[in-house]
Amino acid sequence: PPVSTLFPYSTLFRSFLLFFFLMIRRPPRSTLFPYTTLFRSTELIGNARPGINLLKLLLDKKPRLPEPLLQRPDLTHRLEELIKYRKVVLLTGTVHKGKTTLAQLVSSTLCPDTWLVNLTERRFNEIDNVLLALAGEIESGNCPDLIVIDDLEISPAALQVYRDSLALVIQRASSAGRGLLITTRGGTNNLAVAQSFNEVELLDVPELSSNNIGALCVEHGCPHEIANYWGSFLFAETSGHPKLVQVRLSDLAARDWPSPSVKDLTTQSSVVTSVRQLARQLLSDTAPGPDRKSTRLNSSHTDISRMPSSA
Repeated sequence: PPVSTLFPYSTLFRSFLLFFFLMIRRPPRSTLFPYTTLFRSTELIGNARPGINLLKLLLDKKPRLPEPLLQRPDLTHRLEELIKYRKVVLLTGTVHKGKTTLAQLVSSTLCPDTWLVNLTERRFNEIDNVLLALAGEIESGNCPDLIVIDDLEISPAALQVYRDSLALVIQRASSAGRGLLITTRGGTNNLAVAQSFNEVELLDVPELSSNNIGALCVEHGCPHEIANYWGSFLFAETSGHPKLVQVRLSDLAARDWPSPSVKDLTTQSSVVTSVRQLARQLLSDTAPGPDRKSTRLNSSHTDISRMPSSA
């Protein structure tokens, strides 16, 4: 056919060759930079887990052990045995029972590089994101053999927000053979977790007995001949609540363990009064629901809010 009739096709053919050449030719690096940066940014955003930065921040904030330190060997041994069998343990009890201290003592013995995730004063949505990030770290294997989730609120309102993420952490910790220890925020409903998660082993932190307190008096410098007297007196004064016993031990040690007097028996310690007032405030802040007066978890627990006060 005439050349003029071939012109449109030859033009189209040349355009196709040019397009093919450009496709197989590697573009200069300078032209690729914006696209590769965009692709990398998109990949990073897609792979980032919500709450991972907050999780890392919380891992850097480990609470200090209190002074004087109350050693509770029987309770500590029982908790150690549960963790050794890779049980998911939930430590329960009202405020200032020593749950965090107990978790620190056990974790330092069993796994010095334990992760302690302190959730004190964190909002529910923040806790949800942190738990999701923690579940991801457990799945990837980037965590130690023992993880402590400290001061977790488990009221119905809280679990409504992060029940699924907490269940995911529990499931992945069990599957990966990681120990998981959870301490609860005082004043919240512990029974909600027991009903929601079958894998959880509940361990309540009890009050100290008169004999326990007497032994602690001796450990902190009290002469043996008056240790039983002070043990009985402190038990009557504090109802065996660990925090109240702790502040009284510190006070008596500072006074070089005087013999009990009539004044001691008739006058309440100012430090005990201060701790009771703080405990009432903490209980009122954490008690769920409109009725904040009901803070007693069960009849076996010491209700600090109902203790008499000299204030």
